[in-house]
Amino acid sequence: MKKIWLIIIIAIAAGLLLSIIGISLGASRTLYLDTTGFYVDSSGETKITETLDEIKNIRIDAGSSDIEIVIGDTFGIDLYGNNLEWLWSYENGSLVIWHDKGTRFQIMNINIFPPYNNNYVRVYIPEDAVLDFVTVIAGSGDIKINGVTTDSITASTRTGEVKLNNIISEHIQVEMSSGNLVSENINTRSMVYNNSTGDGIFKTVNAETIMIQGRSGDLRFTDCLFDEIGIINTTGSIHATNLTSMRASINNRSGDIRLSGTFTGESIIQATTGDIVISTSLGREEYSYDISLRTGSITFDGERLRDQSAVTSGNTAENHMKLTTTSGDIKVEFAR
Repeated sequence: MKKIWLIIIIAIAAGLLLSIIGISLGASRTLYLDTTGFYVDSSGETKITETLDEIKNIRIDAGSSDIEIVIGDTFGIDLYGNNLEWLWSYENGSLVIWHDKGTRFQIMNINIFPPYNNNYVRVYIPEDAVLDFVTVIAGSGDIKINGVTTDSITASTRTGEVKLNNIISEHIQVEMSSGNLVSENINTRSMVYNNSTGDGIFKTVNAETIMIQGRSGDLRFTDCLFDEIGIINTTGSIHATNLTSMRASINNRSGDIRLSGTFTGESIIQATTGDIVISTSLGREEYSYDISLRTGSITFDGERLRDQSAVTSGNTAENHMKLTTTSGDIKVEFAR
């Protein structure tokens, strides 16, 4: 009897494994049972290509699909679904795209696997178009927005990469659970970026305010200009090259902080475990400063301060720098 049950279990496991392999290769996910027995619905693909009049706002809820909003000669959409039916509406310049949850691997209409296999949404926008807002939501998939001018952008994905390029927007908000953000050539009044797991890369990003909160991942800044930058990060390094900020508040629990650029106003840099390295284009006399640590060494303006855990200036300069770490070294370099 035990051998019979073992054979049954092995047969079921093998069947499930073969089903998963077939689905991953694009097989239909819909298995029905009726009076004729089990059968497969093979009507799975949806392809839609349309040219539209002027688009003023976009809302896309794409589930497990990639989303692209890119420059085109005219307004238009290009949708592809594998075992998923795309639905869309267009009225008075408002474009809405969603799907019907798709056909799924079913036994007696019981869903087993989600429908996704190379599904995508592409929206084309002329280069001179100005939109009211763009909202894109992907459960599992990449989001790419390129060359868009709009009042606001909201991008959300649970698993996938977000790429923002050549964007002009009053407000940008990116919400991610797992995946990397790559943003380049961005001009915005405010930007908010929240991520649980993944890196954030910022190149030539200009913002009045940028607020970042992350749990696990590195942050990289190159040639960025911020009136105000605020970062709360749990695990990961923070590196910046040629960063200009007028007010900075950076808190990194575990990981190094290495910043070079021009830092005016108040800069508060805190680390629990990790080094802090600051290289500023301003002279030493242009700062007041308050530097402290518990475990580690301080190198200040080219001089290593042995057996010293704090450095405080006596001046009242216009710019102030406060650097603290619990365990790690602190190094500050000023312009000569």
